[in-house]
Amino acid sequence: MLVQEAATGVINLEDDDPDAVKLMLKFLYTGDYPYHNELCTAVEIYVLADKYDLPTLARIVAERFKKDGLGEYELSVFIEAVRTIYLKTSNGSALRKAASRIIHHNAKKLFKTEKSRHWISEVDGLCVDLYFLSMGWESQRKCSDCGVVTDEVICENCGYEN
Repeated sequence: MLVQEAATGVINLEDDDPDAVKLMLKFLYTGDYPYHNELCTAVEIYVLADKYDLPTLARIVAERFKKDGLGEYELSVFIEAVRTIYLKTSNGSALRKAASRIIHHNAKKLFKTEKSRHWISEVDGLCVDLYFLSMGWESQRKCSDCGVVTDEVICENCGYEN
């Protein structure tokens, strides 16, 4: 595969969301992450940032996701974003942590009906994260890079993802 890419000068990223790739490349060239209000695309950008080891971009996306919360998104869009987060990110990722905090904080709004409560059991790992939040068991960790103690997956001090 690398020989073909070297010969053609083309890298095929067929498994990656094209819109997210464009925004990731814009970040790489400009150092700026243009705010993207499509929640699922923002999640895909985080997935790419994690996949291609871009901790600054991952931190920016996670912080905006955390800041936006539910925002004005349709419940179905938010649910799809959470499913993608738990399917494509690692356990303890900053985006998983942000999503579980948003859900925990908005539980009454999110779980008004049986249908709206059902999806949560279908997302592997989400119930455990919500349980830990409800029990106040969020773990603090020492950053592997700078040594600062934090409860965030991405260190606020140096940007390293622990």
